[in-house]
Amino acid sequence: MRKLLPIILSVLLLLTVFTIPDTYAEDAKEIKFGDIAIPEGYAELDSHTPSYSYQLWHYSGGYWGNNIVKLMDEDVAEGIDNRGVIEYKHPVTIKTDLPAKVKEHLTNGGSLDDILIKFELTNGLQDVEIFSNTPTYSINNDQITVSFEPKFAVKKKHLVDHPGMKVHVPTIPEGYGKMVYAVYTPGGTHLGASDETYINPEDIIDCDGNLRADKMYGYNLQINFVNRVDGPIEYLPGGKIKIGYGTFANGGAVGLEYLFPIKATYYVGAGGPDFFPTPEGSTEWKPQYKDPKYCAKTYTYEQGQTEITFPVNLYNQGEEAITDFKAVWFNSSKVNPKPWDSPVWEAKEIDRHGNGNNPYIEKPVAHPNAGGTEENPITQPEPGIKLAKGESKTFEVTVP
Repeated sequence: MRKLLPIILSVLLLLTVFTIPDTYAEDAKEIKFGDIAIPEGYAELDSHTPSYSYQLWHYSGGYWGNNIVKLMDEDVAEGIDNRGVIEYKHPVTIKTDLPAKVKEHLTNGGSLDDILIKFELTNGLQDVEIFSNTPTYSINNDQITVSFEPKFAVKKKHLVDHPGMKVHVPTIPEGYGKMVYAVYTPGGTHLGASDETYINPEDIIDCDGNLRADKMYGYNLQINFVNRVDGPIEYLPGGKIKIGYGTFANGGAVGLEYLFPIKATYYVGAGGPDFFPTPEGSTEWKPQYKDPKYCAKTYTYEQGQTEITFPVNLYNQGEEAITDFKAVWFNSSKVNPKPWDSPVWEAKEIDRHGNGNNPYIEKPVAHPNAGGTEENPITQPEPGIKLAKGESKTFEVTVP
């Protein structure tokens, strides 16, 4: 189906299309992971995979946690021994800025109602494996907010079984996250953080967190545990770096980092009409074309003038079709503010043969007064212009 857009002339060439709804929409919606049907005409706008992750560190108070999550040692032990999952029936909520192109779309007049979001997990797991509930999201013109109840999966296997270990340190199954460590010098100077990329369980040689001496270990030179700001990677050999400082046997300086990699891909409809006038050099519909200053033209009426000729630049982003058009004139004269008697001009009033570039198409019609029948139609001009998909054309029209 073609969409028709009047070309508005207010001594200007102006578009009026559809009303853009408010961009603010905060109602929570359920996240459906996997493939969704993207309607025809929608294109990918942008995507991101926010860092939805939780580091659970062991504390001397007998629990694993952070400033949001707190898992008591006995609950962790039960999860390890019986279920392979640490129960945590509390939703966590994370806010993330929208991708730049999505913000730009909304700033330029786009609507959240026109955006489709496809959610995927990039860790190879199913949503039921890492969430206890159905995650939800809400979105406004600045941020997307995701809420979910995480599942903290653990293996029964101990991280290490060295003599002197007083706390069962669990490990994370593949795909769920990674082990992280707070590393120190043998003299007790805090170096930063490392993870299983650099330190494997077999590298830990005793209950004091000492590491094999025949290997180099990478770590973040500085780390802000509150704001999760990491510094550059540095390397030290075993003997000059260790896990914790007198705390490893009690599960200290060891963290479980659970990852929830929810990728969001944003799609937006082409929007606008199939046919639309554009500023010079533009072939893509933009919501700001509703604003008169983008496509408008001003013409000066000369005393005694009986007609005016102006260029029209049309672009078709839909399938090949024919459109008609009209223009609306507004008198902006301060000398003679009386409106013109016929402010609306329609395509049928164009001089069909007078300007050498008339926008009429030849169409077979069966019209008795024109001498044609349904069996033997004649060809006569009809107001309108025919454009293929993606075709742009500039033509001149003369208006009396």
